[in-house]
Amino acid sequence: MACIHFEGHPTISMEKLQVIRIGSNKLTNLDVCLDDESVAQFHATITYTYKTVYLVNETDDGKVLVNDQPVESVTTVTYKDAIDGSVKLQFGNVEAKLCFLSESSDEPSP
Repeated sequence: MACIHFEGHPTISMEKLQVIRIGSNKLTNLDVCLDDESVAQFHATITYTYKTVYLVNETDDGKVLVNDQPVESVTTVTYKDAIDGSVKLQFGNVEAKLCFLSESSDEPSP
């Protein structure tokens, strides 16, 4: 299992094959709506599969970062990318933390 947390929003626990849609448009069917001018209406998607997260930058010019590295289109993120237990994500100017939990417990993966 994996989870993602944006400050000011509840932590989202991601199940296998779940897609999380991130953006700023409150009128669309988003899972996370970020009230920030730097976030596009439909900014990114995150899909969790077995021990891997696929992160897609859905914008032409919007900023998506993984541990301060830009994502131009699609990238994979695993527990090996974690620094001090989590992966730093950024959508526009909004930061989030991604954590991987082991399948048998709520403990972070090694």
